[in-house]
Amino acid sequence: MAPRNSLAIGALALLAACARDAGAADAVLATFARFQDALFARDAAALRAVVTDESAPVVDEMPFDRVRGQQPLQALCATDERGRWFVHVRDPNAGGSGGLAGGIYVVVRENGRLVVDLIATAAMNSTPTGPGRTEVTPRELTPDDLERVRQRELATPPGAPVR
Repeated sequence: MAPRNSLAIGALALLAACARDAGAADAVLATFARFQDALFARDAAALRAVVTDESAPVVDEMPFDRVRGQQPLQALCATDERGRWFVHVRDPNAGGSGGLAGGIYVVVRENGRLVVDLIATAAMNSTPTGPGRTEVTPRELTPDDLERVRQRELATPPGAPVR
């Protein structure tokens, strides 16, 4: 199959997947637009308001100077992937690929509101650099941890699984 044909088939499959829940997808895309507006305005407080609690510390490390000279990403659509949304984007700044480079941003519902998950987005778009070993060290839950668990339980509709 020619690369053009496979690209066209992939685009059609993406469009079909994007058309499932237009109302919710519009809300997700609006959240992503607010994220980009805050990023390009270099407004750290507004950015913290549209990212997950876990992602908020990353805001202080955002490359605002590098972003200033770029065009915003073009959101193509949002797909529901079992409770978290993938915003499919195209990067008009990708010089080597004619502006066709794409990516995915992850949007989740946290404490009853849609927010961008920068940690999950980075994990999804990264590639391992070598053999790595993940080590999990058990620790006792802090009062802040317990409060976050309680807030998530309160934000989850009755009968829905807690995520």
